[in-house]
Amino acid sequence: MKPFLFLTLLLVLTLTSLKAQNFSGNVILGINGAQVDGDTQSGYKKAGLKLGFDVSLFDEKKVSYETGLNFSSKGAIDKVNGFTQFKTSLNYIEIPLLLNIRLLEKFSFIAGASYNYLISSKITEYDGTETKDPDYLKNYDINAVTGIKTDIWSGFELRAIFNYTLGHITSDPDMKYWRNNVLNLSIVKKFGLKK
Repeated sequence: MKPFLFLTLLLVLTLTSLKAQNFSGNVILGINGAQVDGDTQSGYKKAGLKLGFDVSLFDEKKVSYETGLNFSSKGAIDKVNGFTQFKTSLNYIEIPLLLNIRLLEKFSFIAGASYNYLISSKITEYDGTETKDPDYLKNYDINAVTGIKTDIWSGFELRAIFNYTLGHITSDPDMKYWRNNVLNLSIVKKFGLKK
């Protein structure tokens, strides 16, 4: 899906959902465990931050829609004896479009997609060479998103999210299988508001 179409869909859904009975603003603080599928590394070894805010719009007791704006650090890393040998650092601004379905009183299933705009990147090769913002990295990435969330105490929830690139993140034919693969654990502070 082209970025323009995704953002248009996001805007239409958000404006349509404003008829909901209530909504909440949420502040997100989390940590990513990331890897890049298709490179020579494996394992969720690259730690990164996820920071941002979103808005949840409730149409019914069991269903809500969510969109927002997040900073998310992704990539891959290879360490030998505690020393970094290879590292891919990818920093994105994410715009998620999510559906939340309450399964139990305190647990919800999350599914949707996110548009990710690459704001900075750096690749450190095995020989120590660093390349900032290489031109073979695409400046956007669209991810499938799934996960669960649970209320942990009044006004707070815990989210466990899995993100995976639907296409690929490079334009280089030799790196055509590179995809972001991210596990995220976040604490969310909810600020409930009513219409």
